[in-house]
Amino acid sequence: MRFEISEVMQQDAVMELVYGNCDRPDRLLGRHFVSSGQVISAFHPDAVAMELIDGEGNHYPMDQVERQPIFAVFLPNRRSFPYQIQMSFQDGNSFVSEDPYSYESQISESELESFDKGMWDVAYRKLGSHVIRLAGTEGVYFAVWAPMARRVSVVGDFNFWNGMIYPMRRVGDSGLFELFLPGAHAGQLYKYEIKNWQGEVSQKTDPYAVMNEKQKNGASVIMDLDLFRWDDDQWMSSRNIRDIHSRPVSVCEMFEPELTFPEERLREVVIDMGHSHILLKNTPGEDDSMSEELRDIASRERLKTSRNSLFEPIYSRSGPDRMRSFVNECHKNQMPVLLEISTDYLQRAFDYLLEFADLMPEGTSEGLTRLIEETGYTYLFYRSPELTSYILSNLVFWLRKYHIDGFAFHGFRKRIASVAADLRDDSVKNQDWIDLVRRSYDLVNELMEGVRNIDSGILFIGDCVSQWDLREDGAGWMRELKAPDFDLEWNYHIKSNMNRYLKMDREEQKRNHYLLTLPVMRMADRDQVVLLNHEWRKAESTVSSNPDLAAREKVAYALLMGMPGKKMWALHAGQETPSMLFARDLLKIYRRYPALYEFDMHRGSFEWINGMDAVHSVVTFVRKDPRRRENLLFVCNFDRMEKRNYRIGVPQRGMYRMILNSDSVEYGGDGLYEGQEYNAEPVFRDLRDYSIKVYLPARSALIFLY
Repeated sequence: MRFEISEVMQQDAVMELVYGNCDRPDRLLGRHFVSSGQVISAFHPDAVAMELIDGEGNHYPMDQVERQPIFAVFLPNRRSFPYQIQMSFQDGNSFVSEDPYSYESQISESELESFDKGMWDVAYRKLGSHVIRLAGTEGVYFAVWAPMARRVSVVGDFNFWNGMIYPMRRVGDSGLFELFLPGAHAGQLYKYEIKNWQGEVSQKTDPYAVMNEKQKNGASVIMDLDLFRWDDDQWMSSRNIRDIHSRPVSVCEMFEPELTFPEERLREVVIDMGHSHILLKNTPGEDDSMSEELRDIASRERLKTSRNSLFEPIYSRSGPDRMRSFVNECHKNQMPVLLEISTDYLQRAFDYLLEFADLMPEGTSEGLTRLIEETGYTYLFYRSPELTSYILSNLVFWLRKYHIDGFAFHGFRKRIASVAADLRDDSVKNQDWIDLVRRSYDLVNELMEGVRNIDSGILFIGDCVSQWDLREDGAGWMRELKAPDFDLEWNYHIKSNMNRYLKMDREEQKRNHYLLTLPVMRMADRDQVVLLNHEWRKAESTVSSNPDLAAREKVAYALLMGMPGKKMWALHAGQETPSMLFARDLLKIYRRYPALYEFDMHRGSFEWINGMDAVHSVVTFVRKDPRRRENLLFVCNFDRMEKRNYRIGVPQRGMYRMILNSDSVEYGGDGLYEGQEYNAEPVFRDLRDYSIKVYLPARSALIFLY
């Protein structure tokens, strides 16, 4: 072996490579300049001979190093030139390939620094697999974070799944590994083979993979996301100037089986119904709130709602372009698309990284440790910057590669509040609760700040733990926390109280009439989102065949539609029922009258007429337009008995014209007194000088314009 080759080929490093323990193969393989020229070396565990072929077609035999399948050649010049390696094998076969170790690192020092600080918001551009061209050569660039690995190799269809052939190089002293493979292409399968310091070898899917096989422990798929052609430039250039607070916002939540509908059906059930936003539900497994028809669709199509990677599309069966076509079509119809970010989503992000890194938990008190375990927030133990970079880059990935318009954080309040309601142990101190919620809020705030720095027009909807969620004796500590600055907040209280109320019999409802009014009194000053049918849709077939249940559902829709806040609707996959037709017309009224959306954050836009008529189970209130143009009076009768000559106090004299009646024939009712007009009489009622006398059908809702 020539002296110049021995300068590069140190025996210990050679044996490390041969035995699969090398994390810096680039120190041996590829091109290395020495004092009198350059050494080029290559490795293949099954090779018996190699030759170097330069750009002009000249062949240079390579010497075997230490009787190992490593071959090197010394060239007495320091000029860089393109070359290939021809490898020969025992069976007489040979092949020529580019040298993967002849390419420079693609991760810069500034990117490493950002990653270490949890601020690399575009990490998806490097980590994962990417079809690119380097130095005029087509191939695939791979990068992964595996800080505790002794050796990482990329394996796949391109190397017979042999982890000894392409060991990846560690980037500096970081936990990042990278390798560019010339000749690899889109459509091939791959995994990462990781050898730990105990000598154990395992193959893992890519946490940044944009597509995976749909089977247990399936491999990742190389995809080229740059081939899709968007035509929503006009939408993307203007979305950062939209003001959602003074506009009607109706969010339609959808599951993956519902996304299999053709675009015409989506237009019919989403756009024509009057929704302004679509929320793609990111729920692993089968959800209890799925309607029976939706379950049938999922079973018939064998659709899978869970995904193997955070970077996989919601249309997991159809590949990235199917979901992007859906978003593109929505944008052409002026419809923003949101993506759900749940606590399960964040937990899965942590689980993916835990596969690659033996993370150590931060020091916590005994009480906080218990709280984290009971809430399921185990990712809060590991507030590593790498985890933050991973989740942040995932959100930015959806913005850039899928043109997602916003994110809906979901599940924080529910988990924390449910545990708080059950805990009665005095050893759990308020400070532990503060630390737990603060950890959650800090993570969400970091993510929102990072995304807003990229695009200020992104919408965030979220939930916060409020003092009303917790025991009264422990609510004071909430004042010490600064909640995340969501654009809109979920309002669970109105809907949950409504659900409780509707399950009661008539006498129980009279005793618990406050359930309909108390949440409104406790509403925060922030713009909120009121859930409409989030729980009832699974009983759709029952409702359609039971007039009493349908009437109850319609009056509930009317009350919720009249409450301050934006609206959210969980998409029905079934046929058009009278309840759905009524909800559609409610949404038309919501869009038509600014009193219902433009002034939500002004407390004066909502006013009770009578929220205390528990005897008759009737609720009346008004939504006022501060410009005194078009005001609305809501009358909701939850009693199964009709009310004749029911007198209602009104804010002013004048004409009150009925614009919607849930008892109309088209909604499955009797249609009595539809479209009536009432002139206010100077009769004192409900602490007001004027009143009107109306007929209230059983379990009905009337809306008047004045």
